[in-house]
Amino acid sequence: MRQEREPESPAEVHDPIRRHRISSRDFDALASGTDQHALICQLRVAERSYRYLSLRSLLDFARGHEPTTGLLSSPDTAWDLLVKAERVAPAEVTAILDLPSVGAWAARALRRTRGLLYDEIPLWVDLGYLHLLSAAAGIRCDIPFRLDVPLRHGQLHLPTLGSIALPGKRIWDSTTVISDGRSAHALLPVGKIRLAGRDPADDPPGWRRTTSLDARHRGTAATVYLDSSDPYRMVDTPALPENIGIPAQRHWESLFQEAWAELVEQDSEVARSVAECTLTLVPLPRAERFRERSTSFGESFGGVVLSLPDSPERFAVTLVHEMQHAKLGILLHLFSLLNEEEGVLAYAPWRDDPRPVRGLLQGIYAFFGVAGFWRRRFAVAKGEEAALAGFEFALWRGKVSEAAAHARSRQEFTALGHRFLTGIDTTVTAWLAEPVSPYYAGLAGLAAADHHAGWRVHHLVPPAADVASLSRAWIDGTDPRELRAPGRSALVPDGKVPDLDTLVVLVRYWLADRELFRQIERNGQVGSVVTGATAADLHLVAGRHDEAARAYLDELGEPSSRLTAWTRLGSALATSPDRQRAAAGRALLTRPELVRAVARAVEADTGRRPAPVDLAGWLGELPPNEDPVRGAGADTSSAPAPRPGDSQEAVH
Repeated sequence: MRQEREPESPAEVHDPIRRHRISSRDFDALASGTDQHALICQLRVAERSYRYLSLRSLLDFARGHEPTTGLLSSPDTAWDLLVKAERVAPAEVTAILDLPSVGAWAARALRRTRGLLYDEIPLWVDLGYLHLLSAAAGIRCDIPFRLDVPLRHGQLHLPTLGSIALPGKRIWDSTTVISDGRSAHALLPVGKIRLAGRDPADDPPGWRRTTSLDARHRGTAATVYLDSSDPYRMVDTPALPENIGIPAQRHWESLFQEAWAELVEQDSEVARSVAECTLTLVPLPRAERFRERSTSFGESFGGVVLSLPDSPERFAVTLVHEMQHAKLGILLHLFSLLNEEEGVLAYAPWRDDPRPVRGLLQGIYAFFGVAGFWRRRFAVAKGEEAALAGFEFALWRGKVSEAAAHARSRQEFTALGHRFLTGIDTTVTAWLAEPVSPYYAGLAGLAAADHHAGWRVHHLVPPAADVASLSRAWIDGTDPRELRAPGRSALVPDGKVPDLDTLVVLVRYWLADRELFRQIERNGQVGSVVTGATAADLHLVAGRHDEAARAYLDELGEPSSRLTAWTRLGSALATSPDRQRAAAGRALLTRPELVRAVARAVEADTGRRPAPVDLAGWLGELPPNEDPVRGAGADTSSAPAPRPGDSQEAVH
């Protein structure tokens, strides 16, 4: 029979699990973006307790199901080693248990123990990550021990230390790690292999040491792991180690150091908060320029999965974006900001797909941070840098403002959730009053309206009866002003939506590298540089609206045109001095799904395609109808889409 031991958790040695509270003032500071580094440290302590509770739940399960641990040492043996390490060097154990991969593992393992997740990986291999954590702690704390730990495809991974492939092992297997307090080895069927040394020069052949990236600027420092080996680094699915190579590691470190300098120069307090919320970077291959990929998860605080950034500035803003997700993830562990029933999907001005309200909240808070980043950069930038920063600031403050206003109208948020949204909205409303060049604001409005209209034409379906009625009225030549307003469109998610950020990306090229933009035009291969883009899109971004309109009309005459050809035709027509063309632009931007559906119905009824501008102009004269889908995201201070010759001077 197992004897009860004290303490039962590593945390109980120095930091007993307790209730965590933050004051109303601190809560409002987090909402309004005025929080300080000390508050983030407080949140991390709360998240650590949440993590320890998960570990205790897993230990309780493993103790009651010891056969599930297969070829491993008993759960208590692993736990005792962790407790001993905590007594010797609490900071070392904290560094291990704070790893984002530990949170991802704990959440995954708990789902498996509760029957909520099935995987072909044996349960004992998943549960055995506890043993790997304990072995890593024992080695770091110079404790003699012997522990049987799991292997995946012959790979032994010791968190924070590194990984090595052991010969002669099965897909799911185990090995014994032994340490005499000075050096550690893994036992093989014949002999043993040495594991990590304190000095990288002492590493054995084949050992892949965990990489750290270090940065310091004006006395403020940051260190993160560059993790390409932990099995739980990708969160959603376990992964095998990858060797990204020394040159790539050096490139990541150089970019990280420059990004850190950018953050410190902007606001050292924000930079320190970023460092507190960023513990591990999981590298992905470089994506298209201005289309960096990044993601993080609420259960793996401090982990960021991201593609190699284009520049230090893009790296820095990505870190701010993911910091916001990390902070909100902790708040959602502490407070109920949403009711259990989240209800209908919503439009999020930064996503191609409809989002649940929880996802909308995450995006609002993340891009609230992004808007703040570009606001700070716009205040000091010059030349092309100011042009891009002004556009980004105008774009994201507008999108966040629109999305927050919509979220505040939803019933899915609790009173505390509404208070949180009000804090965001108050700050962003003040930002909307700050001057930005009408040219940059116009481009932001163009890009935001394009995204919203593209989302509508893909995901919304107008009432079939209204489409049929309008088709007949068009064929009969009825005055549209005599008709009733059509009903609301229904949300029918399209699972195959291409990137709706194409115009945003092209605007970034236009502002940041005008010569390259011109070169792309001359080469006539825009689609190979910006996936999904066409020459018509280049005309639109450059302000050549008549050329853009002709090109979009040509595209709509083809059998397999993009749905966004309809909406971007609307952008090209929206500023026309001609009343009918302007009405057509308005209809194509506000109800593109209706224009397209009626056009198809007319063709089915008559055998002829109606002229898109004529039909859209006719539909643009219909009585207005309030639409429930909010979030066009246009900056409320934006001017009409710019035309050639408009001023491009920054206003500071």
